[in-house]
Amino acid sequence: MKNTVILVCFAMTLGNAFCQDAKYLCIPDKKTGFAYSNGNWSVASFKDDEKYIVHQVGNKFTFNYFGSEAKDAFSCNRLSGYDLIECNSILRVLLDLDIKKFQIYFPLGYLARDGYGGKFSPTITIGKCSKI
Repeated sequence: MKNTVILVCFAMTLGNAFCQDAKYLCIPDKKTGFAYSNGNWSVASFKDDEKYIVHQVGNKFTFNYFGSEAKDAFSCNRLSGYDLIECNSILRVLLDLDIKKFQIYFPLGYLARDGYGGKFSPTITIGKCSKI
């Protein structure tokens, strides 16, 4: 009987770890990159009013714009060998939920072809997340 109680407690502990459900609100601190103007690229600062939501269910993570529907979220994976979460879509996102920081890299713009140069600006955003 004692072994059964220990086994049940152990199973409940594992279940909580694997069924963890958490949400984080991520807010940018700074955003910088390059802007195209008059045929030239130059360093620029950008205002970022976006907020982001990271949703964790067990070992699965999603990343989304705050206020967007869950179906629009993109999935994330743990980076092998690192304690980081990586999300890829048109954005490249790295999250460290232990220290509650993130960075977003938007790669489009500089490598654009067919007259799209300057339509997009490559940027990097850094910020902090808090559990909600």
